[in-house]
Amino acid sequence: MRLRGRSRNTLVLRYDGCPEFERHQGEQRCDYLVVHQGSSLVALAIELKGAGFDVKDAARQLGGGAKALEHLTAGEARVTFIPLLVHGGFSRIEFRVLSGLRVTYRARDYPISTARCDSEVSVLIQV
Repeated sequence: MRLRGRSRNTLVLRYDGCPEFERHQGEQRCDYLVVHQGSSLVALAIELKGAGFDVKDAARQLGGGAKALEHLTAGEARVTFIPLLVHGGFSRIEFRVLSGLRVTYRARDYPISTARCDSEVSVLIQV
C-alpha cells in the first residue's frame, strides 16, 4: 500500500499498537487511521492483511477504527468515511462473505472497500 503525494493536510496514525490510545479489553483495532482535509474531510480506517485471513475479524478491526475516527472527527459536520481492507488476496467465498459485511460510522453502515497490497491509496482520498 502506498500513500503518495501526502500533504500536510493528511494525518496518518498507526492505530494498532499505539500506546497513546487507551485500549479497552477485547477491543479490536485496525492498523491505520487516515484523515485528509481536501475539498472535504475524508476519514479512512485501514486494515492490512496478507493472504489467508478471516474477513469477519478484519471487519471487526475496521469497526474499531471507525469508533476511533468518530471521536477524532466529532466536531466535523460532513465526513466521507471509507473502511478499507488492503489485502494480498482472498478466495471468492471470502469475497462473498466480505461483500455482506458493513462497518458502522456515525450510526450509518458502510460497505468495506478493498485494495490489493500494491495499490495506490491516494486515489481513494483525492490527495
